[in-house]
Parts: sequence; structure tokens; C-alpha cells
Amino acid sequence: MTGLDKIISTINENSASQCETIVSSAREQAEKIVEEDEKKASADTAAFESETENQVKKLLTGAESSASLASKQAVLSAKVDIINEMLKSALDEIKAEPVDKYFGTLITLAVKYAEKGKGVMKLSASDKERMPKDFAEKVNNALSGSG
Repeated sequence: MTGLDKIISTINENSASQCETIVSSAREQAEKIVEEDEKKASADTAAFESETENQVKKLLTGAESSASLASKQAVLSAKVDIINEMLKSALDEIKAEPVDKYFGTLITLAVKYAEKGKGVMKLSASDKERMPKDFAEKVNNALSGSG
């Protein structure tokens, strides 16, 4: 081997060694970057999962609340319908009573619910037509306690 061959061989060996060092360093840096990115991705995934879980909980709570409210509204609506039907039925029964009993019921209601002082009892046109002539006197006497 001549001197030039030795120089070329040494250059090749040094070059190969430097290439290996550069490649090894690049691999280490790449592995660190990949490892850091995997950690960051894992942390981001955990944060995203946590946020998603919180949003799902909020949505479920809101849905449960809405369903509960809708259920309560339906029950309340049914109760109102029942009460209205009962009131209508009671009114129909009272209106169907004979005149003397009907106006007697009105006097009883006036005594039970009237407030102290002067007041006015409003009657429908059909009630005014069939009202006994002494009805006002009977109401006033019942309210004053002498009837």
C-alpha cells in the first residue's frame, strides 16, 4: 500500500467514523423528538378526553333536567285539565239545580267568600232573568248575619 492509498484509507475511515457519529447523533435527536411528541400527544389526548367527558356530563345533566321538566310540565298540565274538568262539572251541576236551590247555593257561596265592606255580586243575564225577586234582600240578610 502506497502513501496515497493510506491517506485515502485514513480519510475513508475518518469519514465513515464521522458519518456514523453524525448518523448516531441524528438518530438520538430523532428518537428524543419522537419521544417528546408522543408524550405531548398523550397529554393532549388525555386533556381532550377529559374535556370531552366534562362536556358529555354537562349534556347529560342538561338532558336529564329537560326531561324532568317536561315530565313535570306534563303532570301539571294533566292536573290542570282534571281541575278544569271538575270545575266545569261542578258548575254544570250547580246550573242544573232548581232555581230556589241554585240561588240558595249562591247565597251560601257569598257568605263563605265575601270580604268585609261593600261589594257587588255579578250575575249572568240568564241568572238575572230567573232570579227570585227577594234574592238581593236574602243575600244582604245572610251577609249581615240576620238571615
